[in-house]
Amino acid sequence: MRIRGTEAGRPRTSAPRRERDSWRGAPSGERTEALAGLLLVVLIALLVYSLSSPLMTSIILCPFRRLTGWPCPGCGMTRALNALAHGQWEVALSLHPLSPIAAAGWLLLGLSTLLKVVFPSCASLRRWGVLGKRIRMSTWIVGLASVLVLGVWVIRLIALIASGEAGVLFRQGWLGRILAS
Repeated sequence: MRIRGTEAGRPRTSAPRRERDSWRGAPSGERTEALAGLLLVVLIALLVYSLSSPLMTSIILCPFRRLTGWPCPGCGMTRALNALAHGQWEVALSLHPLSPIAAAGWLLLGLSTLLKVVFPSCASLRRWGVLGKRIRMSTWIVGLASVLVLGVWVIRLIALIASGEAGVLFRQGWLGRILAS
């Protein structure tokens, strides 16, 4: 005979709940994901710092620019982020007009991963985390960012063509050298 909440006269017991407000209570997968995200943020910040040194500014690492001689959609972003880090807003905007947006996004990503490392199981923080399960990069945000980046690139290319620099830059690229031979 079964009665609600009891089974054959014994009271129903539930398994003890695990405390999830501490570092030990968080699943190891969440900690690993958070630490990997934080490591990625730090590595890219170090890359921006190292590539913006005076020694590295003369080296062209962009494969599109090496091939065509023209700037790619993201050309100047590394130097612009470095200029923003040094408080040089005008320089940053002249190097890439979308650099403040990229810097703000990078800061939000870094803060959310740091919070996830420090408080991996706090549900209220997870809800607001950029890498959390509830907030994901929606397709319209990615689409808007793509349109902005490509729009800036097209405007830059039109300015290069109007000034006559596009032909000179193309001859400096590998493709221009191959076609000139």
